Amino acid sequence: MNQLTLDFCGELYSPDPEVPFTIGREADVVIDEDNPFLHRQFLSILFSHELWWLCNVGSQLTATVSHDQGRVQAWLAPGASMPLVFADTVVWFTAGSTTYEFDLRLDVPLLTPVEPDADDASGSTTIGRVSLTPD
Repeated sequence: MNQLTLDFCGELYSPDPEVPFTIGREADVVIDEDNPFLHRQFLSILFSHELWWLCNVGSQLTATVSHDQGRVQAWLAPGASMPLVFADTVVWFTAGSTTYEFDLRLDVPLLTPVEPDADDASGSTTIGRVSLTPD
């Protein structure tokens, strides 16, 4: 089975594929227990149909999910789910005035983005990952 690791502020978590793994104010990974704008349980990670899935179980907030180098980016709205397919995935979201970020790592990626051509002069490869500070 493909192992998933979550990295939040240097703390590593390995979700159990048998039970949903929650992220939020009162969850398996406590993001910020003092932020009233953050759902008690905002995101959930589960293993189903041989894939790891990221699910937005909240009712108001949207998460941004991206390939670690910014080549693919999606918004995960309340009630939506998406499979985790890249070796490294970055998730970030804003609750109130605070933005949070965590990383997800698959031992065996299901997809590998095609590297852009180094000779590409069209300017289509100028967008990269958005980096946030620890603050």
